[in-house]
Amino acid sequence: TAAKLVGLDVVLHGGAEYHGRATVELPPGRARALDYVNGPGEFFTLFSDETTHYLNKSFVRLIRPLD
Repeated sequence: TAAKLVGLDVVLHGGAEYHGRATVELPPGRARALDYVNGPGEFFTLFSDETTHYLNKSFVRLIRPLD
């Protein structure tokens, strides 16, 4: 599979919201934003023009693609 850049809107349990992009490499049929967060590891990276965020997956309440 090839990596692609996807826009994501992420809301954490405490209410903090993050908007940015993530590089996602998933097999066909498992290419949803939720599949990305449910992948291996405890954290995922979300970056914007100014900032890179390393978000703990266990704190994510909502994630949705911006595209």
